[in-house]
Amino acid sequence: MDTLSKEKTELLLKLRALQTHVAQGEASLAQGLFLEPDELESTYQTGLYFLKRQDNEQAQHVFGILVILEPYKLKHWREYGLSLLRNKQYQAAQYALSAAQCLEEQDMATLAYLGETLILLGDKSKAKTHLSTALNKIQPGNTAHVSFYQYIQGLLKYV
Repeated sequence: MDTLSKEKTELLLKLRALQTHVAQGEASLAQGLFLEPDELESTYQTGLYFLKRQDNEQAQHVFGILVILEPYKLKHWREYGLSLLRNKQYQAAQYALSAAQCLEEQDMATLAYLGETLILLGDKSKAKTHLSTALNKIQPGNTAHVSFYQYIQGLLKYV
């Protein structure tokens, strides 16, 4: 076997092993591509920057890539769902936010965004449940939660 064939065989074996680990939830595509955690975090921060600027299409693109690279990260699915919501892709937003909820069932922001999405999809009963649960997650006196409290209270008027 020549050197090139040997290298190709070794690479194929490594890729198959990685594929098995990804399928079993033991590794992510990002690990297989040898992306550093700080590179992924920098990409995440870029997506947040796009969300803050209301450049939701760019945010959707960034977070769409991140959910492929690291499908087990709550924040990637949550922000992907938010960008879909802002782009009025409500059904897709519901799916993405439901995926985030599978990773952490009681995440306050996910519950709130999912509640808003469900209102827009016409499912006010489920929306009220998610929003009420999110509201109960807010800690009294936590100034970081004030805007979320106001956001959720505003949404509850529609259920």
